[in-house]
Amino acid sequence: MTISIDMSAFDADSAASPVRNWTPVPHSPPCRLCGARLHSTLIDLGDLPLANGTSHRCAPLHIRICDECTLVQHAGEARSGTHAPSGPSVSAAQAANHAQTVRKRLHLTAGSLTIGIGTRSTELLRPFQAAGIPVFGIGPAPVAGIPNLDAVFNTGTAMQVAVRQGCADLAIADNILPYAPDLFDFAAGLATILRPNGIVSLLVPYLPALLQGTRFDAFCHDACTYLSLRVIEHVFRSAGLRVFDATRLPGDGGQLHVLACRAAGLHTARPGLKAVRQAERLALLDRPDLYSGFSARAAAARADIRAFLGNRYAAGRRVVALGATGRGIMLLNGCGIGAREIACAADPDPSKQGCLLPGSRIPVVAPESLEANPPDDAIVLSGQDTAETGPILASLRQRGTQVWALLPRIARV
Repeated sequence: MTISIDMSAFDADSAASPVRNWTPVPHSPPCRLCGARLHSTLIDLGDLPLANGTSHRCAPLHIRICDECTLVQHAGEARSGTHAPSGPSVSAAQAANHAQTVRKRLHLTAGSLTIGIGTRSTELLRPFQAAGIPVFGIGPAPVAGIPNLDAVFNTGTAMQVAVRQGCADLAIADNILPYAPDLFDFAAGLATILRPNGIVSLLVPYLPALLQGTRFDAFCHDACTYLSLRVIEHVFRSAGLRVFDATRLPGDGGQLHVLACRAAGLHTARPGLKAVRQAERLALLDRPDLYSGFSARAAAARADIRAFLGNRYAAGRRVVALGATGRGIMLLNGCGIGAREIACAADPDPSKQGCLLPGSRIPVVAPESLEANPPDDAIVLSGQDTAETGPILASLRQRGTQVWALLPRIARV
């Protein structure tokens, strides 16, 4: 499918364009969005282990930025050890609250259809199903009890689902768009499975927040792009979709929740959309080096983390990590932290316990094992579900353990 790109959408507000003095790179692959050659680097983390893999195999992690449209992207072929993006799964309480809110807002009934794209989105379907609303999942990692098509989402998959299952009143795409190699094809697929007045609910890591918080741990081998509202709106317009609401969320270093409909849909723009648009423009006006200075800020943060953990090791303090998520693994490997500085990583997932974290080779243990030998310090790694770590953190604090977060800055929590 060929979709024309109106680049004037990116030049409408010249004040929103970052200062273009990023680090040049010798090889120039094409931009995934506008096709221009990529000459600039946002951050180059070198050869790092694949955070979502089971081996310690390394691959280059070079994140580039397009001088023309400012899309931040992994220019090479995305690599992953699994089919699903990393991150904490959705808790039952979170899914239930989300479903209740959406059902009332969209007036979903037994005659409606809700489609989840990707494993995390499909997990959100259970409360809809319990309420008698038909559901269907699309993705290579099915969720038990949810009807599912075992396939990667694209326009062809969407057409197949639309013919066999019908179109959706609600399509949920939770943390899946950044992993799509072709943004336009993914958006066209969303348009294909949507009913005339249906809604797309999209959640993505929010690039401006990641840059502001120096969240170098958010960059990984398996994600293709890192998105702002401006880019999402442009991609959706090209597929005949229109964003009508946007909300910034604080979780995982910063996320963006977007609601979209067909271009001719009845949903009117909501105040949140204007607020996020303005915030993106102001972020660049207040900090012209938001993009160009990110690599230097990340290098300083990594040096601070190495020094902090090195000092703890030199003082003979026992340090553990909480969580074995992809984001946490990227943070450790990006800083060159290993089993010398961190004794173990505690994670509630039984499938991870007894394994070694890729790269750092830190052993993964059950959180309950920390009760017998409380550490001096505990590091809460990015992407860890606070609902799961809350009880163990409370217990460790009572026994004198100091609990720390490393990003956006080193601080007691």
